[in-house]
Parts: sequence; structure tokens; C-alpha cells
Amino acid sequence: MATVLEENKSFTDKVKMFDFEWLMGGMFLWVEINIFTHTLASQVEPWRLMRALWVHCTTYPYLILTVPGQDFAATDMVKATRGVLFFRFCFAAVEENVLQVKTKAFTDACRDFWKIGSVEEIDEILRSDRTG
Repeated sequence: MATVLEENKSFTDKVKMFDFEWLMGGMFLWVEINIFTHTLASQVEPWRLMRALWVHCTTYPYLILTVPGQDFAATDMVKATRGVLFFRFCFAAVEENVLQVKTKAFTDACRDFWKIGSVEEIDEILRSDRTG
């Protein structure tokens, strides 16, 4: 999982989509999304971009479900500032081959999300979250 993330964490040589710490143990991996490198970061609030990315990851062909980091924030301030920038992955009950495929699907979802260049498309993704 970590190797796939490491190999695919950049959109271009100069644009890193996410980062993470290599695990020493456990069954969860935290990924910090560098949402401020998205081309729409100056036009769309970070929490909206993060929610849109989360929804985007759940759609076909990616079908990735993570837990948004704000769900684990100790305070409302952390939730609103730092917590919103993370996704938590659990890989405890996943076969190695599926884990590799789904990790790559996550990186593909991020790469495709970083290609989105219109606020309207972000709005459409968020509307689908409310209606789906």
C-alpha cells in the first residue's frame, strides 16, 4: 500500500497531491491531502474540495471509501483546520492483491480529481452527495 502511494503521490513533478508517513505497525494509514495544490483551491473552500474528493473516490471506477479525518479531531478548531485535510485508510481485513489494486484506484481518483478545472464540476459532485 505505502509503495503504491509513494509512487503515485504527485500530479506532476511540482504538484504533490498527498503525503503520508510510512507505517511501523498498526492497521490504519493516514493520508494528508495537499488540497491547496489543486487548481481550484483559490476559488473553492478547502473543506468543500475535500468533501468533493471524498465523494469522487466513492464513485465508479474507483470505489474507495475512507474515513474523513475531521471525524477524529479532538476539538472543533482542529476539525475545521487540520482534520479536514486527512483521510484515514483501514487495511486490516483486505487481501494484499485487493489492497494494491484499491490503493492504485485511490491514486487514480486523486489524479483525475486534480484534473477538474471548473467550480461547476465540484458543485455537481457535491450535489450528487446530497442526492445519492
